[in-house]
Amino acid sequence: MITPTFKWFLLVVHVLGVCVWVGGQITLVTLMKTIKENSEGLLPLVARQFARASWTAMGVVLASGIGLVLHVSPTEQGTAYSITLAVKLALVALAVASAIIHSTSKQRLFIALGGAVGLLASLGALALGVLLSA
Repeated sequence: MITPTFKWFLLVVHVLGVCVWVGGQITLVTLMKTIKENSEGLLPLVARQFARASWTAMGVVLASGIGLVLHVSPTEQGTAYSITLAVKLALVALAVASAIIHSTSKQRLFIALGGAVGLLASLGALALGVLLSA
């Protein structure tokens, strides 16, 4: 059996955090219409509870991601790896900024745009993360 390492542990924690962050967004989007149609006032409560879980997950993702980056030698990986990592980090920053806009705005347009851009940026960061670890 392969012996687990600290880097492996960081990757498991990182993937779990991404599952909660991105999977939760997808799940919430698919449930929104049903929640709105069947229980007036429930959506804001669900969204607040999701925000607690998702921001915790994002903290785990950021902390474990920093740990993973510290375990990689950019010179050994090459320029393509470094560029891919930089784009991934930019998408993570965009996802976080969009989530902040989505969760703090009072205007429907910014709420919708923040949610949509945040989800797309999160999906892009997820895809590039898988590419980096492949």
